[in-house]
Amino acid sequence: MSEGNEIAKKIISSGYFASQIPSEFNSTTLSEIIDSLDLTKSRLSKEGLNKWCKLIDFSIPKTENFRRILSVPHPLHYILLAKLIENNWGDLESHFAKSQFSLTTPQISEDRIEPKYKMSEKINRRIHNLVLNRYILQADITRYYPSIYTHSIPWALHTKEVAKANPREDGYFGNVIDRLVRNMQDGQTVGIPIGPVVSLIVQEILGTTIDDEFKREYGDGLVGYRYTDDMEYYFSSSEEAERALNILNKILKNYGLDLNNSKTKVIKIPQVLESEWLFFFKKYEFRKHKKDKRKSISMQHTDIKEFFSTAFKNKIQTDEKGILNYAVKVLRGVVIYRENWDVFESLLLQSILVDSSIIPTVFETIEGYKYRGYPLNDVRIQDFINVLIRDNVELRNDFEVSWALSFAAKLNIPIKEDVSKLLLKDDNAIINILVMILNSKNLLKGTLDFSHYETLLSEESLYDGNWLFY
Repeated sequence: MSEGNEIAKKIISSGYFASQIPSEFNSTTLSEIIDSLDLTKSRLSKEGLNKWCKLIDFSIPKTENFRRILSVPHPLHYILLAKLIENNWGDLESHFAKSQFSLTTPQISEDRIEPKYKMSEKINRRIHNLVLNRYILQADITRYYPSIYTHSIPWALHTKEVAKANPREDGYFGNVIDRLVRNMQDGQTVGIPIGPVVSLIVQEILGTTIDDEFKREYGDGLVGYRYTDDMEYYFSSSEEAERALNILNKILKNYGLDLNNSKTKVIKIPQVLESEWLFFFKKYEFRKHKKDKRKSISMQHTDIKEFFSTAFKNKIQTDEKGILNYAVKVLRGVVIYRENWDVFESLLLQSILVDSSIIPTVFETIEGYKYRGYPLNDVRIQDFINVLIRDNVELRNDFEVSWALSFAAKLNIPIKEDVSKLLLKDDNAIINILVMILNSKNLLKGTLDFSHYETLLSEESLYDGNWLFY
């Protein structure tokens, strides 16, 4: 099997469903059969090949008062786009090589396409580039993925002049990317789907061109990085930083993009390298008594409360993203005594109410201890799951509801009748499928009416937001 074939398969197998969607949904089988699918014009007709399809939207928490919409694209256009990228990977690599600043250049790893560097590289770049510079230009693009104009993709690949002179020429593969992206999102020209790995590649096409133009217009001596839409550049004077900001702003506007004023600024060193809470959790050690297990249990009980109390305090004081998720992941390296499980379980569940984005980490932790034979409080967990669904389903908080349903299916947690009735009014395909899984396990209680679900299943559903459920 050639590397070219592997690129398309990796884009589909590990880059189709975003990681925030429960693991019941995967595309491994789809990736294995793409070579046997006939998606040609002769098989589908020109109309069928270019039929507009709707994305499946999936709402996830971003901050306390803001949510982000992830998307699952229709497989027809996603497969075609994966194969197009595979066939033009050499040209794409040549394009990506133009950027001296990108940390998110797509790289082929053993089983996926992923950014060249992890986010931790950002702090390394800052440390090394501030040896001779005192000022930092921090810049962020406003709503980057939702703001990308699909026609700017061929502009970035082939220049604006060439692309505008040849808007329908498939010999310019940027035009085909533009068309396929529009086809997968019901013809929309503004925005690209958040979640699929093809969007990492598409945004990097545009980001690379912005990097290249920025370097050429600013001139020699520009140093810094871009991590998708998050940028930092380093200067010896504030005047140089302000000049760079004006240039960057002009380039972005040429591609229909704007800087986020609340996150774009020129600052002077010294600056904090990493948050205090990060160092606290990295270094935290749960105490043990070498000879007395009862004392070890007592000390761990105290440490568990201190650990979570510190996490909650930092969440209140800084409201930084990722505090609780990082803290709970640190706890994976700690074996909780059975005698302390009750308080630990309570605080884990309480953490979800503080930051719902940590639901997968918390549920995975609880599930792991269940399989070790720990005494889970089944009544408390059942009540928590039902309240979590009830509080979120009508708000269309898909992330919270779908992970609660997935957890219920794995642990055989029954869903109460009033909650089941709310779920049977929902029309998100991810949730619909999980509800049917629970129904197949007789976990939905009460007298149930599936008539709304039946209305979602029509031939036209093959192309609208219910295609996966259909």
